[in-house]
Amino acid sequence: MWLRIIAMKKYLKPGLLDDLLEETDELVRIFNSSVKTARRNISDKD
Repeated sequence: MWLRIIAMKKYLKPGLLDDLLEETDELVRIFNSSVKTARRNISDKD
């Protein structure tokens, strides 16, 4: 979120954060997927 604020406020040159924002989005998707898998595995044990 804070990276998007930095981009919106134009504290850095346009495009400078693009790769970092993309990587952050990928990590969020990975973490979300891991949480879903862990929850599914826990419920499968019950």
